[in-house]
Order: sequence, then C-alpha cells, then structure tokens
Amino acid sequence: MCRPSTRRSTSPSATSPALTTIEDQGLFFRAAPSDARQGEVIADLVKAQGIESIAITYTNNDYGKGLADSLKAAYEKLGGKVTISAAHDDGKADYSAEVAALAAAGGDALAVVGYVDQGRSEEHTSELQ
Repeated sequence: MCRPSTRRSTSPSATSPALTTIEDQGLFFRAAPSDARQGEVIADLVKAQGIESIAITYTNNDYGKGLADSLKAAYEKLGGKVTISAAHDDGKADYSAEVAALAAAGGDALAVVGYVDQGRSEEHTSELQ
C-alpha cells in the first residue's frame, strides 16, 4: 500500500499483527499497538487483579477473532484458564443465548472483545452472576 507511491502512511487504528512484518520499506506507521500486544497487556491486567479464569466473547470478524486469540494465548501462557471463547454478531437486539452459553462455561470474569457502540452488555450483566 505504501511502496508504489513511496509516501509515508500513518494509521490511527490499524491493529492487525500482520502489519508488523509487512514489506513497506519503512513507510507504514501506526499510532495504536497491534492486537498481539493488546492481548498481552489485557492478559497481564487480568492476572494482576487475581482473576484465574475468564470467558471471552468477541465480535465475529477478523479484528475480534485476532484480538480474542491473542488474549487467550497470552492469558493461558500466564497460567490463566479460558473457559470459552465464542463469537457474537454485532448489532443484535438480544444476546440472551450468547450470555447463557458464557455463563454456563463459567469463569471469574468476562472479556468482551468488540466495539464500544455494539450491544448493551449492562442489560445482561445480572444473567452472568
């Protein structure tokens, strides 16, 4: 994307780990860390709070799956247990079925990997307890 024009390009939101090793002749930069790094940081924060098991739900797209996979790998490497890692579709009016599956899998906490404007998690919080 940068090589044909030999112009520098900076993205404020490109988090795909694949961009870390792209052949760009040093012309591509990003302002946000890769999903690989974000997963490590989230795992560190969760473990630092003494949480030993988590359920993960993620937006059903490449971004969501990539970040969820990174979180799962990093958390398990730290000795944490992931009880379930399940996709969810954005924009649904009702997430009851997804919440039921996550609750059934158990876990000390729930990690929701997605976009802040999708879903209404506060409506289902009591269902997880």
